[in-house]
Amino acid sequence: MGAFNIAKTIMWGHSSFQPKIDFFNVLNRAPVITVRGLNYGTAAYLQPSSVLVGRVFQIGAVIKF
Repeated sequence: MGAFNIAKTIMWGHSSFQPKIDFFNVLNRAPVITVRGLNYGTAAYLQPSSVLVGRVFQIGAVIKF
């Protein structure tokens, strides 16, 4: 799947601040998350109903004081 993150710790007295950005599904693959399994014997049986979206990111921070 491929995940990548960037973070930098900034010290300020006894406190620290760590801004970060996380990237998910960097390789833009489409792994199956859920499948249809209720229609046994039909064409829809075990067909993917949702896949992971490509190139998702998250921005956050860790603050310690």
